[in-house]
Amino acid sequence: FLNACEFAMSSVKDTCKPILVRAVTTKLSGKAFSVTQNREIVDWTGLKSLLETAFCAKRTPGYLQLELNSTRQKSGESVQEYFGRVEKLFHELCNVSVTGRKPVEAEAVRSYIKETTLTSYVEGLHQNLRQKVKSKNLISLEEAIKESLEEEKFARI
Repeated sequence: FLNACEFAMSSVKDTCKPILVRAVTTKLSGKAFSVTQNREIVDWTGLKSLLETAFCAKRTPGYLQLELNSTRQKSGESVQEYFGRVEKLFHELCNVSVTGRKPVEAEAVRSYIKETTLTSYVEGLHQNLRQKVKSKNLISLEEAIKESLEEEKFARI
């Protein structure tokens, strides 16, 4: 939502921005409406800041890396569910870590995070799956996911 509003704000003349901000505020609902209803919002920067404070609790790269490293497959949790949690942390960590970087730097950071995510993912698997996946010496996260899904399916047969 914020990205769409940011695009709209950058696409209109300065004279139209106050009208667009009022239009955006009339479309807010739920918690976003509650957060803004009794506030005097004069410009996009103020509205954006208010919404980010309320909804975009930013976690630091260090915190996210620690959370990723300590994520483990829960008892009774499928590989697909576990991967979903790891993938969410991976994307959040990438987004926080590459903000403000040049494209070349951002790609290098993403690549490094993907490598560390592979290790974290494999180490967090249930012991029987972890041993089987580690024995394959896989070099990509995608291969590890595919292998762990196949091993899980085979174990259920």
